[in-house]
Amino acid sequence: MDNYKFGNLICSLRESHNLTQKELADILDVSDKAVSKWENGQAIPRMDTLEKMAQTLETTVEELIIASKDNIKRILIVNSFGTLLHFQVDNEIISLKTGEEKWMFIDPKKDEYNVTLYGELSLEELVDANDEPKNLKEKLVNKGLKKLSKWADKQINRQIIRTKCFYTLTGIQNEEKIEVENEIFSAGDKMWIFKDLDFSYPKINCNCNVKLTNAVCINKTDVYADFKKQALTSELGISIPLMLLAFPFRKMYFKSVLKPKGLMKYISKADYYVKKNNKELEKSKKTKHPIIKTIGVIILFIILWFGIDIGFGIINVETDKPYLVSADFSTITYGREEYVRIEDLPKDVISSKLFGAEVWTDARIDGYSKADQYFDGHKVCEYTDKENNTYLWLVTDYIDTIIDEETGEHKDYDDFSEHYVYVLKE
Repeated sequence: MDNYKFGNLICSLRESHNLTQKELADILDVSDKAVSKWENGQAIPRMDTLEKMAQTLETTVEELIIASKDNIKRILIVNSFGTLLHFQVDNEIISLKTGEEKWMFIDPKKDEYNVTLYGELSLEELVDANDEPKNLKEKLVNKGLKKLSKWADKQINRQIIRTKCFYTLTGIQNEEKIEVENEIFSAGDKMWIFKDLDFSYPKINCNCNVKLTNAVCINKTDVYADFKKQALTSELGISIPLMLLAFPFRKMYFKSVLKPKGLMKYISKADYYVKKNNKELEKSKKTKHPIIKTIGVIILFIILWFGIDIGFGIINVETDKPYLVSADFSTITYGREEYVRIEDLPKDVISSKLFGAEVWTDARIDGYSKADQYFDGHKVCEYTDKENNTYLWLVTDYIDTIIDEETGEHKDYDDFSEHYVYVLKE
């Protein structure tokens, strides 16, 4: 092991963790002079101290030793791309999640490295990464966000040309940081179909020399289907013959864009398009990117729709939740009829069903505000016996109690230890 290489590595890791020599020494229960000797290559720590040091600096003893050997070269890969990044050097590949960074050992004898990059960006996975919802309201919001993010993922995948890029890297220094970003740019409406050509590609940020050698579209089927739809409808209101005449040429041009040469042509000009787009944004700051603007309008519409729906639900809670439960749970009022609580549900009763499924109706608690009644999760199922006597079974917090957490199936009446059962008052 090269003592000087080891010392430089310890110094670099210590500084990246914002620790002074004194602070690291206190953690390792040694003197700051000992840490200074290690970093100057005058000594190396004992194995037990080395293990504690590796844990403190969030690495392993093996990595510390390997990285300190002669003829070893490694690079730090940082994922600033998205949900998942795949980074391949020659025949070795590593995958990194959002914001993750990993060290990767490369052949020190080589000066030129072939790198393949592609990644995934999913808004739906970001929603799934959030904490589990704790109540009915959070579950409804989470469900709505999941549907919206899933829809947005499909739209992005149809409208943005996503690429897998192949690079050649030269002049890589040992322990060089290579950050991969998701560069998105618009080349404008090149085909006059009221739709911009939008591209997304993995961009490398590092100090070494980077050369793009190839590019492949990874969502070709989706973007091509969206192009055909847009190209066939862009001029229907103006001239059908013009649309039919122009479509073959537009189709030919779009196919050339999706080929490796076409993709490389646009990606090589990405900086130019980014600067151009930034200038246009400065001129008209209120004008947003069409995709972002569309998504923003849809999100605003959904928020307004949910707000109006909830507002009307609160106003009309008596109609939406017809069963009124007394505050002490002793009675239930339904229209002009009153039900009184009894101990248990008779054995010979049959639940009301619609298409073979039990019918559950929303209930509310008397004495609560309309808003609290609206967000209650109580439900009632109606039963009848052979004499046509009517019974009600009340389940409080319907979502949390009626669904079995392990199987995901609805519980039966006998699965509950405590019951709220009511019979029509005579």
